[in-house]
Amino acid sequence: MSKYRYLLFCFAVAVTTWAAGQDMLTERVYWIDNDIGTLKTLDPSVATVDVSGLARGIHTFTMRVKDDQGRWSVPVTKYFVISQVNQKEAKTITEREYWIDNNLSTCAALGESVATVDISSLAVGVHSLTMRLKDDVGQWSAAVTKYFIKANNSEDEVNTIVRCLYWFDDNISDPQVVDVDGATGTVSVDVAGLTAGKHNLSWRVCDAKGAWSDTFVSEDFMRYTVPASGIGTFSASTAMALPDGLTAHYTTTTKTSGSKLYVNVGNISGTTIPAETGVLLMGEGGVTFTLVRSVGDVTPPEDNTLMPVVQATHVAQTSGEYTNFMLKDGQFVRIAADPESVKMPENRAYLPVPTSVLGESASSKSILLMWDNSEPTGIDGIQQREEDGRRYNLNGQRVGRDYKGIVIMNGKKVLKK
Repeated sequence: MSKYRYLLFCFAVAVTTWAAGQDMLTERVYWIDNDIGTLKTLDPSVATVDVSGLARGIHTFTMRVKDDQGRWSVPVTKYFVISQVNQKEAKTITEREYWIDNNLSTCAALGESVATVDISSLAVGVHSLTMRLKDDVGQWSAAVTKYFIKANNSEDEVNTIVRCLYWFDDNISDPQVVDVDGATGTVSVDVAGLTAGKHNLSWRVCDAKGAWSDTFVSEDFMRYTVPASGIGTFSASTAMALPDGLTAHYTTTTKTSGSKLYVNVGNISGTTIPAETGVLLMGEGGVTFTLVRSVGDVTPPEDNTLMPVVQATHVAQTSGEYTNFMLKDGQFVRIAADPESVKMPENRAYLPVPTSVLGESASSKSILLMWDNSEPTGIDGIQQREEDGRRYNLNGQRVGRDYKGIVIMNGKKVLKK
């Protein structure tokens, strides 16, 4: 190491309110330890200041600058420390030592490799481990302390998780305590009281000895209520697992027939709703489902025309060459020309339709759904002939005449309100 020690100072000096924005700095001066008699000029570039003559300890460095109008800035002072520096450069660690519970009398040496510390004599509870290192110059590092817990893990006693404390949406003022099923090691979490939308779950567990764990927070999950019509739009920033009772669909091309509009609907394959993808969710109207993050993502359909609304945002009636539609009561209706303060709720989707394909239907207020290029179903309130009267829900289960939502009759999907 050179016998001179240097200190590099880089100051960002604030221009005072009376200085013009185009002024140039013409002079920089500094002094040490509030002794203006040591005042020196700094080079215009980033300067190196020699502090080799200073004693060990705390010192001050003060600097001010002058602009091309002859105006000086307010002095700026910073503190720095000169520590003991050996002439020889340290290269290796030569010694390691530690002690327990701030008791220096227990100080012991550690080996060079990963060391094992014997804590068998310590009592059950919280303890501290402090360690410092010495280099080949003979300088010791600062002591570093970490805390650890010695648990009671006697071989003749098996400890188990017996209780769980959980709460939703960081609302720790309303926790729920449930017992852990001893056979399965699981707990039942009641989400029935949660509103539709995003939520998170926090929990702690307790063992048979009464010791509680740290708090864990789950990934966000969602509660989704199917509209009374049996079909609604949905989107999320992450891929979501599709629960039993819901099916996912997407829209493709929009067609016209006279004054009526139709949009073809396809099925999302698998049990995962792709991230950042607008979809249609179908299920029993009025039922609320829980959607959780999927382990992996999937590729969305390339021809999907639904646009996701992950965050609440304003959707205009028209966007360039497109006219926008939203799902309402089982059919797409043209979005009203509302002010920007009116926003579409988060985790929804809308349907942009090229205005050019609307033709004479441009003034139409609604679009009917057409499943897999078949004839339009009962989304527009058309009642199908029941024939044998057998009805099935989307899970293939037979349902009664009072069932509300999408049903399959005579091989076709029909909306029953």
